[in-house]
Amino acid sequence: RELLSPRITEADGMAFHWCLEETCLRSVKHFTTVAELEAHKEVVHGIRSAGSVGSAVEAGLADLGLVARGEPYAKLDVERPVGHTTHNLFVKCKKTSTLYLITHHQATKANLVDIAKAVGAKNLRLASSETVKSVFGDHKGCITSLTLLKDTECAVAWVLDEALRTEKSLTICSGCSDPLDHSQHRVVDLTPQQLLALTEKSGHTPVYVPFDKS
Repeated sequence: RELLSPRITEADGMAFHWCLEETCLRSVKHFTTVAELEAHKEVVHGIRSAGSVGSAVEAGLADLGLVARGEPYAKLDVERPVGHTTHNLFVKCKKTSTLYLITHHQATKANLVDIAKAVGAKNLRLASSETVKSVFGDHKGCITSLTLLKDTECAVAWVLDEALRTEKSLTICSGCSDPLDHSQHRVVDLTPQQLLALTEKSGHTPVYVPFDKS
């Protein structure tokens, strides 16, 4: 959906408010100067015009008759989004520079040392924001298994918690409405089989790894 023209008001001295509305979701951002607001607008419009805000994800979901919904009341004071099934870590092997997306159940914790052994890697570390942007197009926002649909070069190896295969349904963020605002989740409910169908089309076959319940 197109971003509506911003409405600027002035309050509390130099506090400018940029309001955007889309798909049952409302966000209000605060800026101290007009220049700051304009810079944010330019970044967001640039990302959206490039088609990287989720067009590939949305198209894949549409093929299965699935539509993501806005999550307007996301809790921002928690490490992991409440109500989501999975947690994800985008990491890089220090030795080989291989990139991995680790997707595991919210109820588990990822031990990077154990995972490295399971996939034959060493010294897994979180990927930099520059790497995120170069692979997925966005440098902030949610990275989930559906984000793999943006990895058109198949540069990322997918490590998947084998327990997720037995879940009846998965609730996953398909991307934030504003890629610069991590709080704006858009979630979709799908089966493990539907998720695998999507990722396999994009060339990402998972490596299954067992995770211990925390």
